[in-house]
Amino acid sequence: MKDQGPTQEPSQRQRAASWTGGVLAVFVVGFVLQVGKSVLLPIVIAFLFSLLFRAPILWLADRRFPRPVGAGLALLTLGGLLGLGLAQLTEPASRWLQRAPTSLQRLEHKLQAVRGSVDEVSRAAEKVQEMTEIDQPPGTTRVQVEERSATSLVFDHLRELVSTTVIVFVLLYLLLVYGEGLLDQLIQLLPGARELGRSQTIATTIERDVSRYLLTITAINGSLALAVTGVTAWVGLPSPWLWGTMAGLLNFVPFLGGLIGVTIVGAVALTSVEPAGHALLAPLAYGLLTALEGMLITPVIVGRRFSLNPVIVFVWLLLWGWLWQVAGMLVAIPLLTVIKVLADEIPDWSRTADLLARPSRRPPSRQR
Repeated sequence: MKDQGPTQEPSQRQRAASWTGGVLAVFVVGFVLQVGKSVLLPIVIAFLFSLLFRAPILWLADRRFPRPVGAGLALLTLGGLLGLGLAQLTEPASRWLQRAPTSLQRLEHKLQAVRGSVDEVSRAAEKVQEMTEIDQPPGTTRVQVEERSATSLVFDHLRELVSTTVIVFVLLYLLLVYGEGLLDQLIQLLPGARELGRSQTIATTIERDVSRYLLTITAINGSLALAVTGVTAWVGLPSPWLWGTMAGLLNFVPFLGGLIGVTIVGAVALTSVEPAGHALLAPLAYGLLTALEGMLITPVIVGRRFSLNPVIVFVWLLLWGWLWQVAGMLVAIPLLTVIKVLADEIPDWSRTADLLARPSRRPPSRQR
């Protein structure tokens, strides 16, 4: 009995060291992800697109199309769809950006009740600022941060978007042509996967399931985009294709995407459609469509295989939104799906699989 103390103390120290190492590893990974966004984001996007195009490339290969030809056709299809979308949406989007100040003034005029409270808060803030300026001793140097112009910000974002797109297309082509077996080798590096001796089977399962999931979600979001386009056109919003496309893209972000879309469509409807009661039909119908999609259509079509815990999904979205902003929120759920498939296939990851899975609605059985 006296020997239990020395044996327990090292185990506790090892457990504490393990927790400390894990926390430090999380901070290091988060720092690397945030600092290396310009390099890591194109890699993640290209990887997800390679999974999406995996099935079409194999279908073409079975019909004796060489991989370079199939990859070229996939890139031409993707580039054509993106170019067509930009050509159709650039003009209405720029028109709405030019009209944004006027539209905001109209919205402010319709929300006079809210405006009064906001004005009171603004005047109070101005008085507090004046008081702080009076209390400053003479000779105090005021530091004023020079703000960058909107044109400079737009140019920087456009340059970053172009460079990211070029990297994604080049890396995607290389993955589609020369990436056979790469996922298998990466899985063997994961803890608990090499011992199974079935990394190739796991890689095939990931490619099949994630590709099926991405195709299914893309089809569902495309259908939602068409539905929102029809609703906004029926209500009378100008440029209904713009709002439908926005709805389809935002729906890749669960929870927050629908809320943002309903808010934007509601603001546009109130500034574009009369009377206000008829204008509110647009955000109301949009909200009903997203609720129907999220609570009925997607769970039935996708099934329990990709059912995720809503709490984990929400925290995961916030984390990736903080790391990579909008792009991070768009790639968050596909990445979580890849982790879910890995956790289901690797026995050592069973606790992670239980954590990610949607909780069962059945009450736990009581032991007598």
